Amino acid sequence: MVPLKLGRELFLLAILLIASYWDLKKREINPDLWYLSAKISLPFTIYGTYLDLKTFASAKELIKVSILLDLVITFLYLGLFLLGFMGGADVGAVVVTALTIPYLKIRIEHTAFFIPVAFLVAFLGSLLQLLWHAVMVCSLNLRFPEGFRGIKCPLRLRVKIKRLLKLRWWFLYGGKFFEEFSLEEWPHYRIAEAMKSKGPDAVVEATPGMPHIFFYMLGYIIVFVMNIFR
Repeated sequence: MVPLKLGRELFLLAILLIASYWDLKKREINPDLWYLSAKISLPFTIYGTYLDLKTFASAKELIKVSILLDLVITFLYLGLFLLGFMGGADVGAVVVTALTIPYLKIRIEHTAFFIPVAFLVAFLGSLLQLLWHAVMVCSLNLRFPEGFRGIKCPLRLRVKIKRLLKLRWWFLYGGKFFEEFSLEEWPHYRIAEAMKSKGPDAVVEATPGMPHIFFYMLGYIIVFVMNIFR
């Protein structure tokens, strides 16, 4: 049972690392990665859940609650995707996580606890992204003389367009994050268009656009490491 559990955890780690690399490098992830991952992991997950239900008969409700919370976070990500606030890769990552490792089993003394993995990883990933957002935005605002000060400092960046063009993973504030774009031009094509119409010294507001799946992957690494050394 332990080799099966560890194998599923390492398999998911490899998938998230590959997906994060592709998203950072190309801003595009082949959907076949998610389909293949789901097909490979689902039979092992069903078998592992079946064994847990037999072994921990008294914990059936906890297992059901963990799976339910994974479904909740999956539908939440799907809703955000349909509204244009997330990419399809983020939804794929949550679905594959829920199908590969729906829950972690933790023993404290003689009691078994079941923690929903997709739910926990999504929470940690979102928290890491918010912290990174605040630190990056505030540090650049303080660096540039035209930057925001005070309460707006960690919220969004105020910067000259010519400086913004030198930064990576930034969007003009107010635009949709996920609209059709050319991979050769992204992520600066909208910024370049703004510079043509407003001039290089025009001051605009911007927000970070680092892919969420990268932080989701970091959240999973935290859970993975904590699970090994607990």
